[in-house]
Amino acid sequence: MATLADIVNVDIALNTTSVQRGTFGIPLIAAPLASFAERVRSYTEFDSTNPDNLPPSVMTALSDVFAQTPRPSVVKVGRLSIASVVIAPVDAVANAVYSLKVGTVPVSVTAVASPTTSTIATQLAAAITTALGAGGTATASAGNVTITYTGAVIPLTAFSKVQFGTITPSATANILTADLGAINNADSFFYFLLLTERTKARVLEAAAWTETQDKIFFTASDEAAILAQGTNTDILSQLKALNYFRTVAGYHAEAATEYVDAAWVGRGSTTQPGSETWALMQLSSVTGDKFDKTTQTTIRGKGGNTFERYSDQFSLTNEGKTVSGEWIDVIRFRDWLKDYIGTSMVQLMINRDKVPYTDGGIQLLATNLRASLRQGQTVGGIAPDETGPSNEKLPGFNITAPRSFEVSDAIKASRTVYLKFNARIAGAIHIADINGALAYSLD
Repeated sequence: MATLADIVNVDIALNTTSVQRGTFGIPLIAAPLASFAERVRSYTEFDSTNPDNLPPSVMTALSDVFAQTPRPSVVKVGRLSIASVVIAPVDAVANAVYSLKVGTVPVSVTAVASPTTSTIATQLAAAITTALGAGGTATASAGNVTITYTGAVIPLTAFSKVQFGTITPSATANILTADLGAINNADSFFYFLLLTERTKARVLEAAAWTETQDKIFFTASDEAAILAQGTNTDILSQLKALNYFRTVAGYHAEAATEYVDAAWVGRGSTTQPGSETWALMQLSSVTGDKFDKTTQTTIRGKGGNTFERYSDQFSLTNEGKTVSGEWIDVIRFRDWLKDYIGTSMVQLMINRDKVPYTDGGIQLLATNLRASLRQGQTVGGIAPDETGPSNEKLPGFNITAPRSFEVSDAIKASRTVYLKFNARIAGAIHIADINGALAYSLD
């Protein structure tokens, strides 16, 4: 049978491959957990966390994130390793059934006619040990059941908080870096890291790990030494001495019960990188502090941020810096721009059979770079083209691209082209200093 292909053979390639861009608005809360087996679980609303029976600290941090307006569309929880976990019957009720799941195995015991929390804990420990198999052991003491794992964490779910209160995990010491690496390997699509733990050792380790990633770590502390002038052993002073560009820390008097860092991320993460400043943000669900000028200066001098009451009506974040002294928005926009330029350029190159090493090919790349920088202007991170004092044009950025004849044979043989750009940061205004006068005439 004759076909049109006998006359005209048509073959159309699909040069439409897209490259996934990075994410710069997703928070992840890392905490010791026995609530699920996977390393990362995502939540799109606060109520969706209920079936997982997360520890109170995680629930508080999630609540402070989701309480913001606007709020993130998704918040992730990362599971840190635990050495053990404690559960405890709250009340001893005659003939009541106490049940939970150990992994996928249902466990239930029926209380005796005259029970105590200790007798119920003993019953549960025996039943849980059977369910764990080679995965661990459960022991009862003083009305508590302690589960010690010998291998991977087997999650505890489907328990009633009315019967058991809360599950209390115990973190495994000295492996936070490995845990964060495992979380990142399982799901790297988050940008803001938060810890439910506030100890110096854990904060310092998390900060060191974050410095090696294209992410930002937020934390807060109520350590009294932060407020003391001349001390350098507090957590803020230690972080500042390390000159970390990817750690944001602050003092908060209620840090033991509130997560102002989570609230701050919840609000700031909803903004487009380049469009925002992290100062002067109003936060919900967390308490603003009141400081005198000396205390405020001490905190900021140690690289710390604050959430302070400016009036009876509102509290605001300040200053919006990392512990190195760089603005948070600058670091975030730089990460976004690096990703945007890289993914745009890769997308151009893989959707062509080749980009020739000619003036035309080089200009293709320069045009692609120019489009990315224009996008940086559109979102507000790069300054727009402006006018100078003599009405001359002040461009927001400049690009330097070589002509083909200017490139040596050796560099051409390596198939590498070198492009450069300079761009003016748009920045943000935090303070307006206004001087004026009132008179009967404008002389």
